[in-house]
Amino acid sequence: PNIRFMLCCGTEVKGHLAGQTMIALHKGGVKDGRVVGAEGAIPFIENLNDAAIKRFQEQIEVVNIMESEDLNAIKAKMNELKARDPGAFAADAIVVEVKEAAGGTEEAGGEVAPISGEIAIITARMKVIEKMVTDIGYRDKFAAGVYAGKIEGLMIGLIVSFALIGFMWMG
Repeated sequence: PNIRFMLCCGTEVKGHLAGQTMIALHKGGVKDGRVVGAEGAIPFIENLNDAAIKRFQEQIEVVNIMESEDLNAIKAKMNELKARDPGAFAADAIVVEVKEAAGGTEEAGGEVAPISGEIAIITARMKVIEKMVTDIGYRDKFAAGVYAGKIEGLMIGLIVSFALIGFMWMG
């Protein structure tokens, strides 16, 4: 059969339970806009119709190794899934467009439109996040250095003080 994989791994997002919600969406779909069986804080899907959700359920196989953060185990599972990949899905692509200004959604079938602009925006945001994480790392290293310097200075001061007291007491 032509199936694809969605590998759910890593630490679950507390409160929203995004991984559990995606697994529940695949298993139970949506009823009255709510993902059936989802335990997260806001498990609602408002911009997909039943046909799009059914297509997701048919086209995707969910592989659940949630809470696994071992990169080697995740890579091994990805290689296992890659070996089982049957190729392109046989059905035509579907496109779901969300139009917030109109207050609703429209769905259309056909070819997938290029989304290079969106990818560029996502890439730019990822670079900003990466820089922020790097900056946080530098600040942590600086703070650790300052703390280590304080402790080192305190220890040197105590040793010198004890040495001076010892010399004064002996002399």
